[in-house]
Parts: sequence; C-alpha cells; structure tokens
Amino acid sequence: MLLGERRRLTLQVTIRDSDAFTIRDATWRLEGGGTLEEGVAEIVDHNLRVEVEPKTTGLYQLTVTFSVGTEVIKKRVSIQVGK
Repeated sequence: MLLGERRRLTLQVTIRDSDAFTIRDATWRLEGGGTLEEGVAEIVDHNLRVEVEPKTTGLYQLTVTFSVGTEVIKKRVSIQVGK
C-alpha cells in the first residue's frame, strides 16, 4: 500500500464443515506510525469489509474483532505503507 491511498479490505470468514453461521459485532483497529484508528466493520454475508487510510509510512497492524456464536474472534493483518 502507498501513502495517500484509501483502501477497502475484505476478510473472508470461513468455518470448517459449516456454512451456517452469522457474524456479529465486527470492529477494527489500525495501529502503527504513532497513530490509532478504530471503526465498525461492514458485515456482508461471511465477509468483513474495512476501509483504511494510513496517515504516515511504516508498518501497521489491522486487528478485526468479531463474534460468531458464543466465540469472540480476532484476526490480525500487517499492512506495509510506503512512499
């Protein structure tokens, strides 16, 4: 990713041996470059959509937290932002 870009990222959620599940309460947190951004992820079927726009170059960590049934699940993705 390059500095100045605003990108929509989609995380696909799969559960082995089951297509019958519902995602609830999805949030995201972007940390890095001395900044912190947070928001609510858009839930579309079994996908979570997040729009990010890092403000400086460097390595960021995007953490998406969501619920399926009684479980709370966190997924982390690294994003490198360059010039």
